[in-house]
Amino acid sequence: MLVVPFYIKLALGFLLAGFVFHLIGFTTPYWTVYDSIYGSVNNGLWTSCWYTRNGHSCHSYTANTTINAVRAFEVLAFLMFIAIVVLLIIYLSTLRTNLQLASIICTFILVAFIILGAIIYGSESSNLHWSFALCIIGAILAFVAGILLIIYRMRGVTMVTGGASTTRTTRTVTTTVTVR
Repeated sequence: MLVVPFYIKLALGFLLAGFVFHLIGFTTPYWTVYDSIYGSVNNGLWTSCWYTRNGHSCHSYTANTTINAVRAFEVLAFLMFIAIVVLLIIYLSTLRTNLQLASIICTFILVAFIILGAIIYGSESSNLHWSFALCIIGAILAFVAGILLIIYRMRGVTMVTGGASTTRTTRTVTTTVTVR
């Protein structure tokens, strides 16, 4: 049976929650919302929707260079979420510290991808809406997961490198002072 350390469980929980927030924000057409003469308009990374008195319609659109850059960063972040979970699962079955380190590095790269995409989009758009916010929340949750992975690594229980097993032990010294 695989025993999963507490910090890894927490990190996986934050990563999965961040993945869900990012997935919903990434795919929905509510990055910006504004009113036009035709009705309410919602734009996302992939579609634009118009809501009028006669109903609504959504269409994919050809993006400009800015939107293509944001799309690229957000797709890379989406793929990194999956890669990090796979790395952590493989790490738990092999206890290879290079996989643990790779998952930490990938987590912070993932956060950078989401934030860069958000900065690019936010610098070109106004009236940012909830889909944009969900992607930011996903980045925050991934950042917390990265911090938890660093804490776990610093506490280091068992490390396996290149086939040789080494154990890091921590010695606790307790001093008792008697006051008379």
